[in-house]
Amino acid sequence: MKNKYFALSMLLFVSFLQSMDLLKHEAAPSIQHKLNAAFDEWKQEAQNYRPIDIEYMEICHAYHRKVATIVLNAGSDVCPLEKLELLVGDRYYKQRKEIVYDILDQLKNKVENFDPCSICYQVKNPLLESIVYADIEFATDLLRAGARPDKKALKELKDFPSEAISELFTLFESDTSKIYEFSGIKYKKNNFGDIFPVWQEVPAKDLPKKLSRFISCLDIIKGTPCIIEVPHHKAAVLNTIKEAQFTLYYADNEKTEWIFKNGSSIPLPYTAIIGAQILVQKNDTVLVIEEKTRRGLLGFPAGTAELQELPRETASRELKEEVNLCVLPQDLELFAMINRVKANRFKANSVNHYFLVDNIKVSGELKPDGKEVRQAFYAPLQDIAEQKSIQGLSISPAVAALAKHLQSGRTKSYSQDFLDYRQLSKSESCCDNTDIMTIEFFAK
Repeated sequence: MKNKYFALSMLLFVSFLQSMDLLKHEAAPSIQHKLNAAFDEWKQEAQNYRPIDIEYMEICHAYHRKVATIVLNAGSDVCPLEKLELLVGDRYYKQRKEIVYDILDQLKNKVENFDPCSICYQVKNPLLESIVYADIEFATDLLRAGARPDKKALKELKDFPSEAISELFTLFESDTSKIYEFSGIKYKKNNFGDIFPVWQEVPAKDLPKKLSRFISCLDIIKGTPCIIEVPHHKAAVLNTIKEAQFTLYYADNEKTEWIFKNGSSIPLPYTAIIGAQILVQKNDTVLVIEEKTRRGLLGFPAGTAELQELPRETASRELKEEVNLCVLPQDLELFAMINRVKANRFKANSVNHYFLVDNIKVSGELKPDGKEVRQAFYAPLQDIAEQKSIQGLSISPAVAALAKHLQSGRTKSYSQDFLDYRQLSKSESCCDNTDIMTIEFFAK
């Protein structure tokens, strides 16, 4: 009878170990023998009891504590990410949290070069755990360090356990038709992801405190500007807005606009926007990406020029930031430019420089940053030119035309008009066919 109960207990515990990944993960040799010894000790003691016995449960709890102690005390023999993989059972939340904070400290002190998002690629995602346990402080610290939620996984969590957690994660949504709320202030988002607080609904006496707290939490989404519109007849509120670190951005006969830049490179109104995109060619293929803000669309590494930055420098910097590849600005060859009229809501024009470089002049390991870029890979020029769907990504006519120009060997210069990007997502009845952008193609 004892053997029967022991066989059942072993079956249950093996299942438990598999759920923790301990049977599948090879720990560092320096602690593997300690884990094995702890398991053998548990097995020896557990065979004397049935799974329903109190003593059996106490032995299991003692084993869990011992495993946690072994892993936490492993020191530098096991890297923090490996420790997270060793402690994936639900009962190890407290210990996993301790390990994650150790990682965040190392990031802050630049002891290690971890990608904060990689913390959330583990078997047990600490960010999702913080949601399940309604641990608002832990979730905030992770987001502040640069970890980002997986939207697909978040959708599976039908109900957030707390209103505070729910408000926190809606900062990462981008539905322009919704009104969100955070720290007692409602807000909207535009197509660029900029935040527009609906401050008029907050009582004047409460606005300074609520607005200050709202702004203090925006470093979670660093790079996203916050803009407040103030009609002239509401000018009495301007002192409160200035005290919350907003600066004057734009004014007309009806209102003033105040901005909290939050680390963004948003251009001034009416200022021409200079950007750059880079195409890395490898034989008959070219490096393409899918951005998180343009899901389902095929594109290239790109970005807006920073203050006093030349377009070639912009392209080189964006290639490194987005996909971890390095190239010298002087190795880039300009082969096309896109001119757009009224590219943003302040009617500023934009010009995008398209640079080409052969992959033999590029160094580094291709790796999407995980923050802006979802995936990066080399795609056949022929498929792009023919606008074939590639890994589920659609291709715009302008991108197809760029591929065709490369295929042609760039033997001549010419220009071609296309429907502006902003019209592509609109229905036929809403589409403005006069909204045109021009691409200038250059010969070698």
